[in-house]
Amino acid sequence: MTAADVAVYVLIGLLGSFCSGLLGVGGAIVTYPLLYFVPPLFGAYAMSPNEISSVTMFQVFASSGIGMLMYRKSPWLNRRVVLCIGGGMTGGSLIGSLLSGFMPGMVIHTLYGCMALLAVFLMLKKRRGELESQEPPQQLVFNRGLAVGISAAVGLLSGIVGAGGSFLLIPIMLGILKLPTRTAIASSLIVVFLSSIGGVIGKAAGGHVHVGLTALLVIVSIAGSTIGARLGQRVNVGVLRLVLVGIILISALNIWGGLIYDWIEA
Repeated sequence: MTAADVAVYVLIGLLGSFCSGLLGVGGAIVTYPLLYFVPPLFGAYAMSPNEISSVTMFQVFASSGIGMLMYRKSPWLNRRVVLCIGGGMTGGSLIGSLLSGFMPGMVIHTLYGCMALLAVFLMLKKRRGELESQEPPQQLVFNRGLAVGISAAVGLLSGIVGAGGSFLLIPIMLGILKLPTRTAIASSLIVVFLSSIGGVIGKAAGGHVHVGLTALLVIVSIAGSTIGARLGQRVNVGVLRLVLVGIILISALNIWGGLIYDWIEA
């Protein structure tokens, strides 16, 4: 690769990992569409959906790990949420990442688009009659069985597309499990880190790993996610939620625009 190619991928990695730390997501929701659409625009090396899903999974592992360290002492972190959802996500992610090696790139791409649209719907769903407290709840009540089941399904899909799954998991934690926004963000980074361990193992076993670009994005993600996590703990909850919805919506539109174009050309 040329120096220009490296510069393009460095910028993509910084943006994705910054969003990871800021919003408590793995970063793949931003990085995946950028890796798919941006490099060809600048004449840089273009990866296949299978390669992209592997690269983003490794980046998610690194960026969520850094974000987890930044949030580990947060009063909003809930260990019961982490244990219930983290267990389901890790198992599902391992299975999904192994299955992805046998799937065509178009299937992975389409699954990603469907997950993004579902996330937008869940995030826009109103939580009536509820005003979030600015203080951590003394006792958090949620359906543990539902949490494990949903997280396993999300982990399976996340493992296939190479995402940490938090861009779908956080809306579920907010809209279905009714968790506070800051609790969802703080807990999700640890959950995503746990699930990405299974995903990384599966991707490495299944192949399609571009070692050079993977190493580059992992290194870059350390800086981006650190800055994002520090800023995220100071930003208003409502702003965080709006930014997350906007990013997911833009990504979904980009993905579906590309899919529709490919279908027409075919």
